[in-house]
Amino acid sequence: MTAVADTAETVPERHYTHHEGRGATPHRSNPEVIHRELTTLDVHEGMNVAEFGTGSGYSGALLASLVGPTGTVTSLDIDAYLMRWANLIHHGHGLDNVRCHVADGTAGFPARAPYDRMVAWCTPPLLPKTWVDQVTDGGLIIAPLPIATVPNMTVVAKVRVTGGEPLVHGN
Repeated sequence: MTAVADTAETVPERHYTHHEGRGATPHRSNPEVIHRELTTLDVHEGMNVAEFGTGSGYSGALLASLVGPTGTVTSLDIDAYLMRWANLIHHGHGLDNVRCHVADGTAGFPARAPYDRMVAWCTPPLLPKTWVDQVTDGGLIIAPLPIATVPNMTVVAKVRVTGGEPLVHGN
């Protein structure tokens, strides 16, 4: 098993995606996709991680567990309702190393940068330069990026930033 699979055993996915007080979260990623992308992200204890697209909060909870008590997770979403609920659920589970903020993720979140890892659950029009600028040297960004002008034609890219330059890597 991977670290993500082990962590998923301890994080109550349904409590995030179908919370009794909020109901089902309409905007969320498939848990299998979340697990795959977080495995590719290669998160370790003590890291500072940014995620773009809070959704139900499930992915943020997984990240909070992966970075452990010495790491931090910053989760951004344009939807204040989702952000408030995710913060409430995280707090209810005693997670104090993940914070959700209402923000346009394409601008990143410089107040908590630099980040060792970044993951996006939404598709920006291009890889934002702000992400490249806010990730540490040698840091990773996992994000769906458009590959054609056809709607929904994307590829999930693994981008390593070295010396301020992004380079796409194969998984």
